Amino acid sequence: MECLYVIRLPFANTRYPSLYLYASLPQWSVSMNTSFFTNLTASFLPTDIFIILFLTAQILFILAVTTFTLSAVDDLLLDLYYCITCAYRRIRGQTRDDALSENLLLKEEEQYLAIMLPAWQEAGILLPSVSKIVQTIQYSHVHIFIGTYPNDLDTQREAEQLSCRYENVHKVVTPLPGPTCKADCLNAVIQAIKEFGHENSIDFKGFILHDAEDVVHPLSLKLYNHYLAEYDLIQIPVLSLPREWKDLTGGHYMDEFAEVHSKEVKARQYLAHVVPGAGVGTAYSKRVLEYAQEHGEIFNTSSLTEDYEFSFRLSSAGFKQIFAHTKLPNRQNHGRTEILATRELFPNTFWAAVRQKTRWIIGISLQGWASLGWKGPLLVKFLYWRDRKTLFFSHAVVAGFLATLIFSSCTCYENLFPEAYRMPPLLPEDSYFWTLVHVNIAILVYRLVQRSFWTWKCYGWLQVPLVAPRYVWGALINYLATVRAIKIYLTHCITGKTIGWDKTTHDFPDEEVHQPFSESKNSPLPGYTRNIHGVHTSPYSS
Repeated sequence: MECLYVIRLPFANTRYPSLYLYASLPQWSVSMNTSFFTNLTASFLPTDIFIILFLTAQILFILAVTTFTLSAVDDLLLDLYYCITCAYRRIRGQTRDDALSENLLLKEEEQYLAIMLPAWQEAGILLPSVSKIVQTIQYSHVHIFIGTYPNDLDTQREAEQLSCRYENVHKVVTPLPGPTCKADCLNAVIQAIKEFGHENSIDFKGFILHDAEDVVHPLSLKLYNHYLAEYDLIQIPVLSLPREWKDLTGGHYMDEFAEVHSKEVKARQYLAHVVPGAGVGTAYSKRVLEYAQEHGEIFNTSSLTEDYEFSFRLSSAGFKQIFAHTKLPNRQNHGRTEILATRELFPNTFWAAVRQKTRWIIGISLQGWASLGWKGPLLVKFLYWRDRKTLFFSHAVVAGFLATLIFSSCTCYENLFPEAYRMPPLLPEDSYFWTLVHVNIAILVYRLVQRSFWTWKCYGWLQVPLVAPRYVWGALINYLATVRAIKIYLTHCITGKTIGWDKTTHDFPDEEVHQPFSESKNSPLPGYTRNIHGVHTSPYSS
């Protein structure tokens, strides 16, 4: 004998009686005897399956909509704060970092600077990249120190060639075989710089962090030299070199870094006086390295994003930081400006991008949480939240996708089989959750407009139509990187397995596409559609 049970959905109302679902269950099931679940499974009707699928789709859809809304709150608050602060600074005339002139930078007396370049399996790109730095950099008092590993002979050979060719390039071999981590390599390089300075009576005032694949702006060291007297951490923008229209993976880095390094990092500096290190294009004063060494190791060897953690450590100690977003006249195109930035070719294959972002998420969201906790003022905690919320909120993308897939599949089944159970709407028309849906659609449009604006500012208007597909592609990369990061970190916590330097293949262009790109309101960047031929690639992959 069967009983008919009425299930009222949590978001139904009297206007939609169809939202009362009817499930046929055996009467004996109420007694909850030992064979309950076995008999219940055997007695399922197609209607029951539809009810379960509908409820699953509805719950996932509501969770996704709610999560997206909550995730957008701090984004909108930071955007609002950025706009208000920029307007206030403009009224007060506090935009000196944007208004520096090339003549002013060139006239200032040079201090000795050291470029730190950690290199693990970078044979193939090290020679052209460092040669380009030496040939183009407009700074006389600079030495380049390349950190290599004793078990990476190919990279050592290229570093040795460079040190023989240029008197201001020096090879450093770390005590431990690689791969260790970038922090370990940097600590060894800093020690070598100090020994070199002591032996040659050179007092290095600034230490600049770069990677082998970086295209260094010729005036970047002049900019660091200008700010080192007042600031202890100077970060300049990091941008992707242009990619072809079909390169969704490499192209999504263009959009992300254009927005983050034109708006997000600025807003963080204004809000909490913290400039998160980008891993490249970062200068540290001699003062902060001495301070860090007095309190232990300089860079944390238990972190994959040692520069990010170092920024917060310096902020808590009261050291001043600045994000130097500087525009200079473009020498090749009169009437246009260029952003003084470090540029590079980010990974252009899907899984290479996932691996790279996995490393960033582990270092920033997970290891940063473990080492920094939630210490500091409220505004610093706000930045922590922004960096860690991806561990929770990124799953809403999958929840929304599954809800749409389940409901669409059931709807298709209904259309194919007219006698099948007819499902009610996913949400009633007057449900307040539809308001959240509309809010989320508006926020998505707003996010795309924001990203398109910054992409246009950095790369020209012809890149704007590519922003939307690259946004979706980037969301998939970010989600898989988040899942992979959580898996790797949990494995590390359970088994104690070391999280190593997850190497990604690096490229370096051997043609002039790396020349500074202009910022123009009415025309695309010259050569933005140009193919990057003859790219130097490291022969080693992850």
